[in-house]
Amino acid sequence: MKAARKRNLDLQIQEWPGGEPRTLTIDISTKQYRDLQNGRYILQVGKLLPARELSCIPFGSIVYLKSTERASVSITETAMFHRGVWVLPINCWWELDSVKQSTVERSGRAIRKSLGLELRS
Repeated sequence: MKAARKRNLDLQIQEWPGGEPRTLTIDISTKQYRDLQNGRYILQVGKLLPARELSCIPFGSIVYLKSTERASVSITETAMFHRGVWVLPINCWWELDSVKQSTVERSGRAIRKSLGLELRS
């Protein structure tokens, strides 16, 4: 970035997959929901490459997780292929009825900033 500034060039550095965090909803099984409640922070999403909106989700995105019984909101990391299956690491999560949207958004920004993932120019 220093060299770009010297040359008066515009340059942006951004983590891949980059872009602003997004918001999506994923239907999960009751067992997956119970696993999250019991401290599991990796959500298996299948053996095939997940849909584009999930496979390229920026770190710190907000994902609503809905089972037939409960719903939660989470801050996610980037999807990855681990031990033969695609997984979505969950950084933190809350029961949907116990948290404000603004709290979730602030937490996502704080996590991204602490890891140096915010857009720099």
